[in-house]
Amino acid sequence: MAGSAGFGGTVAINANVTSAEGSILVQTDGNITASPGAVLTALLGPVTLDSFTANIGTGPALPVNTQTGSISINAASGSAWVNQSGPVTITGSAAGTLYLTASGTITTGVHKNLVSAADVYLTATSGGGITISGAVSGTGISGTNSISLTADGDIVSSPARLSSPTGPCSRNMDGY
Repeated sequence: MAGSAGFGGTVAINANVTSAEGSILVQTDGNITASPGAVLTALLGPVTLDSFTANIGTGPALPVNTQTGSISINAASGSAWVNQSGPVTITGSAAGTLYLTASGTITTGVHKNLVSAADVYLTATSGGGITISGAVSGTGISGTNSISLTADGDIVSSPARLSSPTGPCSRNMDGY
């Protein structure tokens, strides 16, 4: 399933969208918004959210909801707020905030794929942890201003590294 909007267009996800055998691509040079409860579900492929000039979601209270094993986020000139049902592997970037909450383990992409933004917030609930794989030679998560990792389970970042040259890197594991 692919969705796109013309120049300056907004893609509004107003109902559930399911791809049982492929991936979902939502791409625009405008905003990608979602109605409460609307979920993008890709059972076998990744969900790709790509906004060239604007935001993905409208904030932590109204994120884009996904259910997939792999997600790619690109908000080249904006911010991204995504809520994932289940564990997920993420790659992506945002000019502003990249905010991902998952009910399960969050794993950063493999090889040299980087999760980067001015501010990176990754939260794993329902017993999930955060595994920073990726970045065979380099950094797994980069936050220009700050990085915040919160997990019910373990946060593992070896051998990959965190990088925030101007701000704090915080790690919080519930119960520790």
